Amino acid sequence: MSKNLDRDDPTCVIKMLDEFRSCNPSVNLSNLIDNRSRAVVPTKLQFDESTVSSDNKKRKFTDSNVSVGLGEISADDSDLSVLASPWKTRWMKAELAETKAQKASLEERIQKLHSIRMELELMFDNEKTSLLKQQERDRETIKALEGRVAVLRKREVESRDELSQYKQSAESCKYKLEKKILLQLQEEYARFFHQFKQMELTHKKCAAGEQRISELEAELALSTEEATSLKDYIKLLEEKVVRVTNLKHQVELDEHRLTQAQQRIKELELEKEKGEEARELLEKQQHNLMRLPDLEREVALLRDENRNLRDAVHNKLILEEEVMDLRSRQTGFEEREQKLAQLEASHGHLESVLERWRQLARDHCLGVPPEKAMAGPELLRMRIETLQQKELLLTADVGHLDSRMKATQQAKSKVSMELGKATKQIEGMQTVNDDQSKLIKRLQKRLLLVSRERDSYRSQLDLYEKELTITSSSGFVNSQQQQQKSRIEALEKTIEGYRDLVEKLEADLEKTVKGVQFSERISKLEEEINSLQQEKEHLMKRRDELEVELEYRALKGDFNPVKSKVLHFRMNPAAEAEIQREDRLTRLQQECDRLQVRVRVLEEGQTQDVTEAVNLHLAASNTQEVQDLQKEIQSYEMKLQRVKEIVKTTIQEYRDACYMLLGYRMDRVESGLCRLSSMYAESEDDYLVFKLNDSGPDLLETPYSTTLEPFINLHLKRQHSPPMFLSAITMDLFSHQTN
Repeated sequence: MSKNLDRDDPTCVIKMLDEFRSCNPSVNLSNLIDNRSRAVVPTKLQFDESTVSSDNKKRKFTDSNVSVGLGEISADDSDLSVLASPWKTRWMKAELAETKAQKASLEERIQKLHSIRMELELMFDNEKTSLLKQQERDRETIKALEGRVAVLRKREVESRDELSQYKQSAESCKYKLEKKILLQLQEEYARFFHQFKQMELTHKKCAAGEQRISELEAELALSTEEATSLKDYIKLLEEKVVRVTNLKHQVELDEHRLTQAQQRIKELELEKEKGEEARELLEKQQHNLMRLPDLEREVALLRDENRNLRDAVHNKLILEEEVMDLRSRQTGFEEREQKLAQLEASHGHLESVLERWRQLARDHCLGVPPEKAMAGPELLRMRIETLQQKELLLTADVGHLDSRMKATQQAKSKVSMELGKATKQIEGMQTVNDDQSKLIKRLQKRLLLVSRERDSYRSQLDLYEKELTITSSSGFVNSQQQQQKSRIEALEKTIEGYRDLVEKLEADLEKTVKGVQFSERISKLEEEINSLQQEKEHLMKRRDELEVELEYRALKGDFNPVKSKVLHFRMNPAAEAEIQREDRLTRLQQECDRLQVRVRVLEEGQTQDVTEAVNLHLAASNTQEVQDLQKEIQSYEMKLQRVKEIVKTTIQEYRDACYMLLGYRMDRVESGLCRLSSMYAESEDDYLVFKLNDSGPDLLETPYSTTLEPFINLHLKRQHSPPMFLSAITMDLFSHQTN
């Protein structure tokens, strides 16, 4: 069954092999070989059919599906040489060539089949990818359709809601129309009834009554026509409602129409009853038409009364208007009286304030005649300017005094730091002195011991000399003398060492004495610091007194500080005292440095030539410090120069940018004062001066600012906006130049 299926497949290798076997039956070489030559067994071409996998759905072909025994063929080639007959060899070679050609053709067909298989696989892959893409598209379309279904459902729900709302609105509209029609009919009925009552009261002429009756009948006909038209309109509305409510079941529509028809029948019956009542009333009114002449007389009288009443009402309205006008004028006069009283009070207050200002001007403008002082506020303004200038000078003096006080405080802090260092050094020196005193005591004890040893050695030397004089043997004496000489030399060397030790100890004692002198110097420095503090307090008190005196003089106006100058001698006592104080501080600083180096040398254990070592250390440290300081100064000067250049360039760029963009050049006159010059100014003297405060900039008076009174009043006094003031000046100057 499987063979049949395989043979039906056009791409099957087994079918090709069967065709090859059917076309070439001589492939079986075993039938042509003699039994005697069984040693040489030629092999036939074998195709491994077991490697071909037969699948009904899909087959895969590889190079291993067809296997040709090339090794066996090569073995046959080697064995053909053994055959006896040349004909057989030729036949075998021909067969071999034929089989090789068939093998090549088969390999080509196999390669073609492989290419076909690859193409089929590519086709399958393409179809697979296309199917996957189609599947993704189907999913997307399904999602889109689901979204549309959801939207349609929402729309359906919304349409249902709208339908229900429309039904409700139609029902409400119908109810309102019915109610409106009923109200109109009731109003018409009331109007007819009122007209009938008037006809009963008036009883005019019979002809007029008949005409009125005909008119009423015509109106009744019109009302009936209107009722029919309204009925038609209601029918149209009902048709619209029916069109809207066609979605409902037909049974509900029929029931609804039935109920509407019943209601309409009832309404028509009610209208019919009302029409009959109106006719009865008309018939009753016809009997009352005979009284029309009397009613006409009464109407004439009533018209005269109405005319008189209208005239009276007109006169009354005129009088009321006159009364209202008089009352409004009275209220206006009362308000004017109140304003007049307020103005009189404010006038009195302003006069008192003006008198106070005048008195203030008289008090402060000393040495000025009263007619000039009363001329205007110019003198007071000049006085204020002078006071402002004095205030600026006093603030500068106060700043100078503050700087001096800060310098004295810094000097005090430095001296206090030096004092602390000196006290620490004194404590260290005291500990060193204690150690040295203990060491001196020990050395004194050792000195006593050495002196005793010296005395003992001298006594021994004396004894040896005596013995030398006594002894007589020469050789023995010479040897003993040499030993004694060497011994004496050694003892002398030890004595010299002890002498050096004693000298060192004496030098240490002198140093300790100098340490005591150093403590005395420190106490003197403390006394000088106390005196400097007292001097500082005295100077601060003197500064306060001078500030008070300056304020008093500024208020008194004795002299003009702007024009007056204070001269100082070069070699005045204050300058000399300051120079002496600086020299004293430098000397004390040098002495402190020297003592520090001396203590450091003593701590290192050096006892010889302490002063020379101290001087060398000081010179080396001073030179090194001077070099380091010079290098630091040079580096700082370079940095400062660079910073200055950068700051200058940035400031110049900023000023140029402000000048080009804002139209004003800013110049700093003093601390807190700024001068502004406009780009469009007509001269260099046209500038403004502002004083910077915490609350904001204040405009100071200049010759140019006196010409800008309108801008000052508007933008500075009312609006409190310096930018608007400056922009208004710029616009004004620009307009003048362009014009």
